[in-house]
Amino acid sequence: MGRSAADVATAIERHGGLIAAIDRLNHGGRLRPIELVKLGRLGRFIAEYHLGDPTGPDDDFAPLKRRKRLNDQVRAIAVGALKAEDSSLCEAPET
Repeated sequence: MGRSAADVATAIERHGGLIAAIDRLNHGGRLRPIELVKLGRLGRFIAEYHLGDPTGPDDDFAPLKRRKRLNDQVRAIAVGALKAEDSSLCEAPET
């Protein structure tokens, strides 16, 4: 937006928050709302396989490997939850 930190701080104080400040400082329409778009087949594929969302710094562009790693993580969480639930079922009831 081409504004200094001091300008932004003043606008935040004057207008009561960051969003209001940005709206006031956004002269010329440089910032515009993002329009939601219905995903087509390709877009759904990209979202399903998280092609644009790395899971960490070592995450490379290998969608099938990434999908397997995410599934493995979910499976590990589920197994841990089931084990915790099983151990609570085995406890002796209070008398």
